[in-house]
Amino acid sequence: MSNQATISIQVDDGTYKQITCRWNGLPAECGSILLKHFSTPESINELMDLGNLAEIANTTNLSIYCIRDRDELTEVVTYPEFECDLTDCEYNYLFKNGKWFIQSDEYSDKNFFPFTFDVFQHEEKYIDEGAF
Repeated sequence: MSNQATISIQVDDGTYKQITCRWNGLPAECGSILLKHFSTPESINELMDLGNLAEIANTTNLSIYCIRDRDELTEVVTYPEFECDLTDCEYNYLFKNGKWFIQSDEYSDKNFFPFTFDVFQHEEKYIDEGAF
């Protein structure tokens, strides 16, 4: 089963860059990888350089990209203002002001809130208990 997510970053000029991760968007998967391995603007921009992901991994070399690994046309989308909803994906991850934020249908207010290892551990507990 796929859990699609968007990954976005606010860049220096105030615009936002965004890609999609098609398969492993869960906080315990995509989210934990972002927290552990992509926590600087430089590493996030490197992750986004090849556009949409089929699946994120600990490094850009191990990640499966739609264009590089599957010959599917893809691009990084840039927005002048942040535009993202939950109609096409289950999770939205946003890197802004040096921190990760998450938005999901699973959370009642549907606003972005800080995404930390505490949130990741909460999600991992549910996965271990078979709630997902």
